[in-house]
Amino acid sequence: MPVELVLMVNSKAARLFALSAWVVLLGTLNWADESQPGKEAEAAWQPLFDGKTLTNWQSTKFIGEGAVKVENGQIVLEAGRNLTGITWAGPELPATNYEIALEAMRVEGHDFFAGVTPPPPPPPPPVTSSKINGSVGQWEKGAVNTPADVSTVQRLLQTTAQKLNDPSLDPKGIDGKIAHVAANSRTVSAIQAFQTRSALEVTGLIEPVGETWTKLLAAAGETTP
Repeated sequence: MPVELVLMVNSKAARLFALSAWVVLLGTLNWADESQPGKEAEAAWQPLFDGKTLTNWQSTKFIGEGAVKVENGQIVLEAGRNLTGITWAGPELPATNYEIALEAMRVEGHDFFAGVTPPPPPPPPPVTSSKINGSVGQWEKGAVNTPADVSTVQRLLQTTAQKLNDPSLDPKGIDGKIAHVAANSRTVSAIQAFQTRSALEVTGLIEPVGETWTKLLAAAGETTP
């Protein structure tokens, strides 16, 4: 059975009460059990309020917030100048497949009553810059052309061609290979086209710390590590 949380709210005037902004979770919480794919699992309610204390909760720092206390198994939020609320400070809560159950009562005041806002989603992981360990391009100019490095350059050229809407920068595939005759290599042609477009010396070669490599990273939306 779910464990219900009763919340009593005190507010003495209109717009003097609101549950806190950005991280306010109150009541009971459940989330889908995905341990058995294909079967509908019974959700288990987890209480966020122990009925006695404000354990795992803290008063939200507004300007002129009212007092927060526990009375008769209820969380009471007194009226503040603007907003009064509580913020979850306990263990991390699930970000998907969950429900929040809240029972609340306004005992004074009118207009705005209460709100519940979940935490914001976590920030995306930082973009890891690509790297090459050796030169890529024309064999005649001493390029190392390891398959991994060639694939990286081909991917970046392909991304840049799409971003700039310039088909001449597209190596037409990512296969980690460069033809030994430069004239037959679409990757070398794409490198030369990129160098021409970027007002660089047209060598058909990309060095790991060269200007062509730095500009290609930037054009593809990455940064130099």
